[in-house]
Amino acid sequence: MMAALPTLLPLAEAARKYGVSEARLKTLIENGKIRAAMIGDEVVVSEEEARSAAVRKEDLPEYKRHAHLKGYRFGLVKRQESIRFPNRLYRVG
Repeated sequence: MMAALPTLLPLAEAARKYGVSEARLKTLIENGKIRAAMIGDEVVVSEEEARSAAVRKEDLPEYKRHAHLKGYRFGLVKRQESIRFPNRLYRVG
């Protein structure tokens, strides 16, 4: 029985399909997280590896930790002494 060949996608198409930037995919390639090949003058990646490497920001622990703040407006101030902390957060919009 023959093993199936992986489906290869051009880097730009894989980035668009899985919602990550080409720069992110290139970083993953450079770090050895996903494999890539050159076909002609185009970089291609395995669709399966690109899919597994493309983590949505909503799935990251850092994002989940602060997800309850979605919809709140935050700002920065120059001087720390001008900060007044209200007793509660106000939802904007």
